[in-house]
Amino acid sequence: MSAADATGAPAAHDNRHASLHSDRDVTFTLTMPAADRDRFMSCWREWRDGDRFERRQALREADREQGVKSLKRLLDLVMRVNFTCGSSYVIAGCLASLYNGDRVKANLFRLSIVDADIVEDLIHVIRLHLSSNCEIHDYIVNGGQIFEQMIKAYRLERKRRGS
Repeated sequence: MSAADATGAPAAHDNRHASLHSDRDVTFTLTMPAADRDRFMSCWREWRDGDRFERRQALREADREQGVKSLKRLLDLVMRVNFTCGSSYVIAGCLASLYNGDRVKANLFRLSIVDADIVEDLIHVIRLHLSSNCEIHDYIVNGGQIFEQMIKAYRLERKRRGS
């Protein structure tokens, strides 16, 4: 059995799978089901012939930046307004659900009462959450504390049965 990292990719020192020829060239040996060959070759040609990877990276970085800006705007909004305001309650619920969906369940139907630009910010935050290995509160200084304050202020935590 060859050494592999957590993703199953061969370790860099396993010369049976990848070898370094120079600073610019690497050789890989790939084993896959024959049925996947055409799909793999198509993806490989796309990568070889274009800058799709770099464009995707740039788009991901732009999405991340936009998501963080949107998250900060939404947190500022929900933490500075009256806690009984309908739209701020809906947004706080959505953000808290992204923070801890086991404790807080968002009612997405109620998004219809929220202004479109605020919903767009929420969509950016959801994309940030889905495309990242980072917890949503980690994008904000003292994020865990801020989210906990928001959950408490809006009384968003679900009641436990039998308590």
